[in-house]
Amino acid sequence: MKGNEERKKYSVWNIKYILIMTVIIIVGVLVLGSLSGCGKGKNDADGTQTENGQGTDENGIEAGNDALAGGKSGTDATSGTDNAVTDDDFYDPDAYAYSLKKKICGEAGNVLYNDDSIIVCNVKYDYDAIDDNVYPDNGLSIDVSYYDYDGNKQDGGYTLYYDYSDGVFDINCDKGGNIYFIRMMSSYIEYEGYSYAYEIAGYDRYGELAQCVIFEDSPSDYVIKDIITEDDGRIFALTSEGLEIFEDGEAVDKIRIGDPGELSSFYRLRNGDLAVMSYGVDDYDITIVNTESRKLTSADSTPFSFMNLYDTSEGTDTDLILLADNGVCTYNMGDAGYKKIMSFPVYNEFITGLTDVHIAENGDIYGIYYEGDTGDNILGIFSPYDFSNDKRKVLTLAGVDIYDDIYERVVDFNRDNKEYRIKLLDYADMHIDTDYTTGAEALNDDILSGRTPDILQAGYYTCFREYMAMGLLADQKHFIERDNDISLDDYAPNVIEALSLDDKLYVYAPGFYINTAFAKSYNISGMGNSLGAYLSVYGRSDAGAFGDVLKETLMYNIFRSTSGDYIDWESLSCDFDNVDFKKLISYVNTYPKDYDYSSEGWNYYAYDYQNDLTICEIRTLYDIDSYLEAYQGVFASPVTMVGYPTLGDVGSSIGFDYGLAVFNSSAYKDGAWSFIKPFYDTDISEDITGNGLPVAKKGLEAAVRGAGGMQKIYYGDDDYEWEPRYYSGGEEPIELKKLTDKECDALIEDIYRINRLECDSTALQTIMDEELSGYFMGAYDASTAAESLQEKITEYFDTFKRS
Repeated sequence: MKGNEERKKYSVWNIKYILIMTVIIIVGVLVLGSLSGCGKGKNDADGTQTENGQGTDENGIEAGNDALAGGKSGTDATSGTDNAVTDDDFYDPDAYAYSLKKKICGEAGNVLYNDDSIIVCNVKYDYDAIDDNVYPDNGLSIDVSYYDYDGNKQDGGYTLYYDYSDGVFDINCDKGGNIYFIRMMSSYIEYEGYSYAYEIAGYDRYGELAQCVIFEDSPSDYVIKDIITEDDGRIFALTSEGLEIFEDGEAVDKIRIGDPGELSSFYRLRNGDLAVMSYGVDDYDITIVNTESRKLTSADSTPFSFMNLYDTSEGTDTDLILLADNGVCTYNMGDAGYKKIMSFPVYNEFITGLTDVHIAENGDIYGIYYEGDTGDNILGIFSPYDFSNDKRKVLTLAGVDIYDDIYERVVDFNRDNKEYRIKLLDYADMHIDTDYTTGAEALNDDILSGRTPDILQAGYYTCFREYMAMGLLADQKHFIERDNDISLDDYAPNVIEALSLDDKLYVYAPGFYINTAFAKSYNISGMGNSLGAYLSVYGRSDAGAFGDVLKETLMYNIFRSTSGDYIDWESLSCDFDNVDFKKLISYVNTYPKDYDYSSEGWNYYAYDYQNDLTICEIRTLYDIDSYLEAYQGVFASPVTMVGYPTLGDVGSSIGFDYGLAVFNSSAYKDGAWSFIKPFYDTDISEDITGNGLPVAKKGLEAAVRGAGGMQKIYYGDDDYEWEPRYYSGGEEPIELKKLTDKECDALIEDIYRINRLECDSTALQTIMDEELSGYFMGAYDASTAAESLQEKITEYFDTFKRS
């Protein structure tokens, strides 16, 4: 193929992949900082548990889908040393299913464990007390209570009070039940700023001071990062100067470990050594310290990465308890692998993560979880779930990064349905740190090899449009025709059309968003948004259509909204090697490759749009307030959703965060439908549609008519005020006002015209980025780029046709 070899030399990384890697590095640093409580059941200084925003689970497949039962993924799930799950873990999830056995207490900020007691410590900041003078020292308290391992209250407990400007963190205990913590005291001196001092305080179970280490003349950059208390009364402190050892409140030894400034936390191993973690170049480093011989040993690479974890606890009969998105695992230093103990979500409650975990000898697990209904951090006891008496038929639901909406409703379904239960296969558990497509590829390989689930969470990482074309998915209209509770007339017709192929509704999504570009209505009056119009009108020299947007960003947005101009989704064929596509990429190539930071002056965001220096604003419409921002804020003028240059009549598209589909291969289609049907509820509120627009007509129209105007701003559970909505990207904040009835009717009509489904396929976007990168860099011409893209996407579609 002409130009192929030359083109390959100039292929570059997918721009989205580079952004993902940047996020990974940032998140890795933040996670390392949060792990300063390893092994001692710690949370943030204010006692607030971090909620796991996206819980995951791996539930396999039993009766009714033998193709997947015990099967192996087409992508080796153990192919990366940093991988968070093994094949056996992924396909045998019942072995790791736990249920909530008992709630011990609410408001569990920090939980500590010794041989006899569970110690709950709540750190609270009461800023109202600063004025009310309720607390002796104005606003910071530590409540300490004791429980046995059955969850019964024990003797002891007390409350300590400190100044609100102090900080309390890294709480831990010894075998006698004494608690120890770091107290940071701040003071402010005019013209000099803030200075900080530290103390390590220890109290017995009745609140009597047992030990105190005070640092009076520490340098300003001195920081205590972590402490471990010993049964002989010694205290080990990890500081910005290394590892320091204290006896009876006095420093007796100091051990320097690498660069002390990079140290983050440490924990006690089973053999008595200390494992000290520090920030590494790519992830983290672990140094093993023998405090008796003072010998330092660099730990070998571990089969996990802190990028996979959100918390770590010190083990009981193991070195570490690893808390990952997919569950609770244990690990011993030097081992080639780790052992999975418990999966998320918990079987009988919508619980997708734990912190401050302890594993008892009988297999019970203790830990803190976030209860969404109350907003409390609950300390609970969890036991292995017994499936021996559960004779229900088993459905499987598979996806990549399964949404909390679905997790929660799976828990409800399994609790209430007498005939079926659902297992979850979240292929995100197969992600390798540096490759977020691993799980998506594994799911696709399983499906193409015939190992299909019953229900699919369709979305960004799944090839659901290809499955639609292959006839793998069931037409949901057949279920609806037999169901008197649902009429498709109650749903936005454009969304139903977009989710259909050959008049068959293969996927349903309860919420959607709109990919578009806005422009002043008078600027594009009578012009439309055809490709020819963009090239002739928006190519003028005195104004740019999309301003200084980068080539790759513009191409991404155009392709995901107008791919139907070049792809026939029914036949899985494409036509990129044509004159129109070459004109399109030639137009995109007139935009910059990189931002120009050398230009002088700065204008507020809306300036170029209001002054016709930029015609179109790229925008994804998740709610109607976003439309008001464009109309009343960015342009300060009536706007039209012009979209992107297209060969058709609609240059915008709709997308969705997740949808649900049933596989034709399922032996239990009726059971799968009984799970999906509630998602059609026309009264489904924002908790299920997320930030998207409701697909149900009455919900969508209510969203349009309710946008703008006053909104409730909460300052407490029942404390709120009505305040206007504002757009702040202009010269002055602009109040967003409600639309008139006429404007509402026109907007609803405009939304119903957008009937294209976006192409947000990671595979196709990667091909597009790779094949056009060399052209955008000037390495070859538009004809070579179009020819090569045609070849690569044809090859991609052929893999589905051969399956």
